[in-house]
Amino acid sequence: MTAKRVDANQPDVVKGLRALGMSVCVLSMVGDGCGDFLAGRAGVNVFIELKDGDKPHSARKLTPAETIFHKEWRGQIAVANTLEEVVEIVNREVRKRR
Repeated sequence: MTAKRVDANQPDVVKGLRALGMSVCVLSMVGDGCGDFLAGRAGVNVFIELKDGDKPHSARKLTPAETIFHKEWRGQIAVANTLEEVVEIVNREVRKRR
């Protein structure tokens, strides 16, 4: 198993999600393509692969391990670059279940 680097924006995004009342389970230390964290709200959980929106687009591509994880995961999983994107993704998943 290979652990991955944490994007520079992850601490602020996680802090922001928690301030908004979401549950966050940080998983970036898991590696092997696993999402960076699991965000939960209103009974809905979403794996989030966080990329640093300040980096060039080419530096925000999924790694080969992340690509495999995304293809094989049978639940909700998404890629986001900002706190606002994560909130939008989670809220969209919550609305789907209403």
